[in-house]
Amino acid sequence: MTGLPLQGIVVLEFCQYLSGPSAGLRLADLGARVIKIEQPVIGEPGRKLSIRDLWIDDNSLLFHTINRNKESFAANLKSNDDLETIKKLITKADVLIHNFRPGILCRAMSLSSEHLHSECASLLIATSEPPHVRNRHATTRCRVHSPHSHRVGHSRDARGTGHR
Repeated sequence: MTGLPLQGIVVLEFCQYLSGPSAGLRLADLGARVIKIEQPVIGEPGRKLSIRDLWIDDNSLLFHTINRNKESFAANLKSNDDLETIKKLITKADVLIHNFRPGILCRAMSLSSEHLHSECASLLIATSEPPHVRNRHATTRCRVHSPHSHRVGHSRDARGTGHR
């Protein structure tokens, strides 16, 4: 791909299911090099999310659709060796996207936004953490302050409960 506006931009995507991978897809389609970080062996759960029972090998067609133009890298985020590799990747990245639950990036990976920015000052972190949890470096698609904003789920789940 040549002449695309995001050519030369490196994005690390720590996302699963639909919202985060869809954001990564837009960046990849615009020329960014998107590296999707997945669990070893099983990959991300979105691989098993099927519409109309359409599959390519053992993965859903939906997964392939929203993860096209991306590279995949398997890493166990609980392994010190793999975390060291991830930290090296982060120093080469321009953007980090994640849709972890609030605090997981810091707790599970020992990577606070402050630490990330001390290592890589220009890193843009995009997340779907609720506004009361995120810091000044993060962006979010979550616009609503609610007593339920701490709960785990996806927008589809929230619509089903009547909370938006």
